[in-house]
Amino acid sequence: MKRLKSWRPPPVEGVWTVYQCQHCLYTWRDTEPLRRTSREHYPEAFRMTQKDIDEAPQVPHVPPLLPEDKR
Repeated sequence: MKRLKSWRPPPVEGVWTVYQCQHCLYTWRDTEPLRRTSREHYPEAFRMTQKDIDEAPQVPHVPPLLPEDKR
């Protein structure tokens, strides 16, 4: 994949790194199997074309957690 970005640090240093494709926003850990990290091994049924990406609905941001007394 092109345009990768290290996205989030692991909860324990050195355990894994999370990457995100800046083109399609797919996100994964570097410990995932090839079927999750390599386009050639990714199931064809789930591959996205540029048209799929262009027509995808925007995903809303996840709101912050409510305070414990408001849950």
